[in-house]
Amino acid sequence: MVKYLASGALLLGLGCGSFADPAVVVDLRALAITAEPPEQLLDIDISKPPTAEELLAQLKPIDVCALLQNPGDPRPLRWQLSVCGGDINDRCPEAEALIVFGTGVVGNPGNVSPEPKVCATLQPSLNLLFIVQQAINNDQISGLGGINVNVELKFAVDEDFATAPLYATKKIVLSPRIPAERQANRNPVVSTYTAQIAPAAKQPFGDAAPLPLGRCIDLAMANQTPFTVAAGNRVRITPVEPPDAREPYVVPTLSGGSRMFTESLTYQWLATFGGFTAPNTGGPRDAFGNPALLYTDWKVPSDIAEPRDVSLWILPRDERKGSAWAETCIRVVP
Repeated sequence: MVKYLASGALLLGLGCGSFADPAVVVDLRALAITAEPPEQLLDIDISKPPTAEELLAQLKPIDVCALLQNPGDPRPLRWQLSVCGGDINDRCPEAEALIVFGTGVVGNPGNVSPEPKVCATLQPSLNLLFIVQQAINNDQISGLGGINVNVELKFAVDEDFATAPLYATKKIVLSPRIPAERQANRNPVVSTYTAQIAPAAKQPFGDAAPLPLGRCIDLAMANQTPFTVAAGNRVRITPVEPPDAREPYVVPTLSGGSRMFTESLTYQWLATFGGFTAPNTGGPRDAFGNPALLYTDWKVPSDIAEPRDVSLWILPRDERKGSAWAETCIRVVP
């Protein structure tokens, strides 16, 4: 989950302008941040605490990428990735240890092909271990369930970066391998989506067809026609999860035992135009054991005078800080 930190609360005080529907992307936003791997397990003998060098030898580099969008504004974007222990608002306080591990300037992502990368690699270091120790000191159970280290994304239009930056955060997880059968989390892998078209609201949907993935600008550069619908249609989009999409996982309990769970994936839906009947879908089963609905219906506006290409983003997440994103392009015709 990406947290926006203009007010230290999720989706509050974004500092990104105002818009009526948070699922409609009309100005500068960080839509998602991913970490690969999202979690690392460390072999720790509680009776003989490892040295810093022994811990450092177990850490792997972490690739962090962000999905930035700024529709309608062609200006380049400047970004910076940092890591810290984080405060109660998930910010990186100026007085706290902080590692800046990536900076850059990219063209507007919606106008540049191939897609510009907002990515950097966090390398293992003694400074990172110091930050981890800070996070352990702030944790009431001393890291038994895993330590969340705070990645902070600072971003803005290049000319505003020094004076009016925006912030978003992502948690990366370091956990002890307790119990011994515990497996590290991996990011959700959902690469197939289907689309069904209804002529209008409350009308029946047609057969499901694969929804091609790809950015509008890349399709335009390749002279390819996007998936096309008529104004006023409804488009039902459904994730097709592979059999292993939802990982079983085990966690330690304070009593010294362990519990087994199965992930429940959620999906966030965003677009540059239109709206969704459900901007967030998925999640755990309800009180009666019924699985949560995964699909959403994209509401295609009817007041279209000429063809318009619309970007849609699908953000699958699990409850263990795993995340991913997919993008598609739909052309709306009168």
